[in-house]
Amino acid sequence: MPNNYKSIFADFDYDYITLGQQLGEGWVDNTWKNDSCPKYSCVAYDDKDGDVWYDLWFDCDDPAKSENRIEREEGELKKFGLTNEYGEFLFQTDDWEEMKKAILEDKIVQNDYDKRAEKDYTDRHSGE
Repeated sequence: MPNNYKSIFADFDYDYITLGQQLGEGWVDNTWKNDSCPKYSCVAYDDKDGDVWYDLWFDCDDPAKSENRIEREEGELKKFGLTNEYGEFLFQTDDWEEMKKAILEDKIVQNDYDKRAEKDYTDRHSGE
């Protein structure tokens, strides 16, 4: 697995790779040079609709070092943020254990995916 953030976020203030690896095989470092902070991503697949991506954003531990400093200091954004493929937040927290629980135990990604798949199916078959 490449450590993308090391070349893009050389001064990042913690090793988020160690945290991301706690999420299991489906999650990969997907940091991109235009991102405001590193991220791990996972993909769910639907035979009909294709890939559905989820991103877990890791912001700086110190909000003063963040590109989102003002939003972090005002509490609008948290250190960890889970978004769907549209960039909508599904969950945010400053506590890693809380985020890990939401993903691994509460299955927030799977629940969101299931709800979307059910809505898509209902929308496609509503006129029958």
